[in-house]
Amino acid sequence: MTFLNFSEEFRSLPKRIIQIANAYDMRELADAGGNLPFPAKDDSKADMALLIEITNNLEGMVEVKSTVIVLNDSERLASLKESIVRIAAELHGGQAFMPESLKKRIEQVCDPAHRESWELESPGVVVTLINQIKDVLKAEGVLAWSETEHDPGDPFVRIVRVDWLTDEADIFSHVANPAPAGKACRYCLASERPESLALQPVDPERSSIDVTIAGMTGRKMQIMQPGVVYCHRVCSGLWLAWVRIAEALEEAAA
Repeated sequence: MTFLNFSEEFRSLPKRIIQIANAYDMRELADAGGNLPFPAKDDSKADMALLIEITNNLEGMVEVKSTVIVLNDSERLASLKESIVRIAAELHGGQAFMPESLKKRIEQVCDPAHRESWELESPGVVVTLINQIKDVLKAEGVLAWSETEHDPGDPFVRIVRVDWLTDEADIFSHVANPAPAGKACRYCLASERPESLALQPVDPERSSIDVTIAGMTGRKMQIMQPGVVYCHRVCSGLWLAWVRIAEALEEAAA
């Protein structure tokens, strides 16, 4: 695959050619009696020789091979997986990305040799490819998905780092403390727009057996608040697993 290699030298050629041609025309006028303050016509021979040389070499300059690495399908998916894993590693929980901003982030964290290849891709293609490797990412401890299946008007891509908390005390604190203000997933804390349909109530059937805790916090409060606790569909099971960890810690401390 070939592209124009727009080096500084190549981009300067049109201006240089015009300068040479203009100078030559002005010297022609001077020789015709215009009394213009230009060198004699003989001095323009070197410029014209340069112009001829440039013209003869243009074709070779235009056909310089591109240095862009064109990834095949498997290489592209592998590169995307590595980039999403790197992005997730920086998250304290999860985040909802617009496709355009996610694509730019991928360009920043990907293998430098792949950067120009990703620059040529559209945000829509990136979203499609992410949906193709969801299971591969999940095996890496990363959840990544779009909500278009449930809400066609939602363009965001969610990325969640599953192991953003690993210490049991931190998990207990996260479960027991009140949720942050605003609309966000209770598990990963990714913020959502007020009109988003991405969050769903967790386990509504448990409304009659809400769990209460004391001991470690010195007060009673509800861990589970069905109809109030909202998570992403893919985060609900992870939230419930953390609730069970908190319950076990509370029981051990009683």
